[in-house]
Amino acid sequence: MVEQPGRRSTVAAVNLGLYTFGIVGMGPRGSYALECLLASLADSPHLSRVRLVLFDDASHVGAGPVYDLDQPESNWINISERALELDGRPALDIDGVHVDAFPSYHEWVGLPHDEWPADLADSFPPRAQLGSYLHARAQSLIGPLVQAGVATFVEDRVQHVSRLDGRWCLRDTRGREWSADEVLLTVGHQPTATDDQIIAWRETVGPDAKAVLYSEPYPIEPIVDHARMLDGDITVAIRGYGLAMMDVVRGLALEFGEFVRPNDDEGELVYDQTRGGRLQLVPFSLDGLPMGPKPRTPADDARFAPTDEELTLLGDTLGDRDAQARATSDEFLIDAIVPIAARVFSDLPDRHEAAPSSIDDVESLLGTWLRDADTEHPALGDAAHPPESVLRELVAMAVGEASITLDYCLGQVWRQCHPTIYSSLSHNVLSADALAATISLDERIKRYSFGPPVESLRQLCALASAGVLRLEFVDDPEIECTTAGWTLSSNGTTVTAEAMVDSVLDAPRLETVVAPVITDLLSESVIRPVHDELGIATDDDATVRSLQPEASRTLSVLGRLAKGTVVGVDAILECFGDRPRAWADGARSRLLDSTT
Repeated sequence: MVEQPGRRSTVAAVNLGLYTFGIVGMGPRGSYALECLLASLADSPHLSRVRLVLFDDASHVGAGPVYDLDQPESNWINISERALELDGRPALDIDGVHVDAFPSYHEWVGLPHDEWPADLADSFPPRAQLGSYLHARAQSLIGPLVQAGVATFVEDRVQHVSRLDGRWCLRDTRGREWSADEVLLTVGHQPTATDDQIIAWRETVGPDAKAVLYSEPYPIEPIVDHARMLDGDITVAIRGYGLAMMDVVRGLALEFGEFVRPNDDEGELVYDQTRGGRLQLVPFSLDGLPMGPKPRTPADDARFAPTDEELTLLGDTLGDRDAQARATSDEFLIDAIVPIAARVFSDLPDRHEAAPSSIDDVESLLGTWLRDADTEHPALGDAAHPPESVLRELVAMAVGEASITLDYCLGQVWRQCHPTIYSSLSHNVLSADALAATISLDERIKRYSFGPPVESLRQLCALASAGVLRLEFVDDPEIECTTAGWTLSSNGTTVTAEAMVDSVLDAPRLETVVAPVITDLLSESVIRPVHDELGIATDDDATVRSLQPEASRTLSVLGRLAKGTVVGVDAILECFGDRPRAWADGARSRLLDSTT
């Protein structure tokens, strides 16, 4: 039952035998969880008792902020369309309400290939394109439910969730209150406590200073608008050297110029600045290491594929509960994946000439590097090379024009093992320290496994050659902030930026989240972290591990904030994976239990 706006929920106001599910956050994961719930309840005799209260304040339901439809086309997704295997939704009939079937992403976008040609370069669509699909899919589901009175859609953000008289009370930003018997939180990325460096910069530049600080990279439009106001005569420093940095750089570059191919082929790009002043873009990070691009074609990618037998063994090894319980560090994962990567590397015809010749020695070197990121060897990517050279070496490996280094190979193998790693290690029995170390290692390898399309690095190379992208400061420069801007210094060279963009995405660490919807639950011990550095502790069906038994049964969390209990929370494919289905099956059981 949905309460009237502004009224306090009471037990007396409830019943009529209805059971209300509240879903907070109707982005990709929340919308798919709703699909799974309805599919699970389709043949339930209690379906007529179900009511839904759905909350989302994004501009386009289903898309969420990451896939917002209004963002520029310069914001690219980092998963190929070939890999975007988002299955369609069958038609649903819910207590007299008909919901039409919806096609898969590949059908919806009209991809012409039943099987992607091995030599055809992978395509990486703008994030807004995927957002259009997600939005249309969610609309086609929610619309009939709202029209039939089964669901109420609240276009607002939930700020507080609390227990009241045996049910959940959800209060939105306008003070309206809604009741639910069960709540699912799928709220995605939440704001965290600002770090000391950003706080100091904000205090220095203030609202009246010449310098401008952007504490988030998205939306990109205000950053581009500011540069346009100055006719492109601006130096922009970018904190971070990852995917968001590439979106910011690409958006600014395309505002004042274009990328062209001088030979009209699939090779090197040239940047032609056609308007504006002296545009300078200055990225930097703590280690100065770029992300490794994904292989250009399916044929290039297939070289790094584990065999089915290797994936089965990996899953069995990582999923062994006794072995998990004995593990004390990330050695558990290292020992399982190194033999696969070593075998793949040894089979490559174009492996790096300085690599060890025996597979045992390859395993040893890979294991050493995974344990110590500072390991140096000629067959590992050489961070000592000039930054632009490092980018070009990575591009050459991705397109099959250079010998493959051990680290690049392992990263691509790791990516193809991700589904197995995620399914085997989610809801594990690893100790807190072993879990934190394992997740930290996976995060480190995301430099390769979550890498961008090769075209992104080609664009960076083109901008560096044109003198627009300044890479001299990429490796942990000295930074002085004044009201006039940020002066970066490295190896005797300095540059002053009038604008600073923080493109570093905060980790989903529960204890640093500042959103009231989470902090209230944490302070009341309704939720707890699985580890000091990680997210919310949940069970296999996504219900929280709470100190309050009633909360444990009827409050669930899916997504980034469950990182730790769940491994692999950031990928779009995981939004459409087994975890929302497991939650839905559990919800069906709880609905049945509520009648007994």
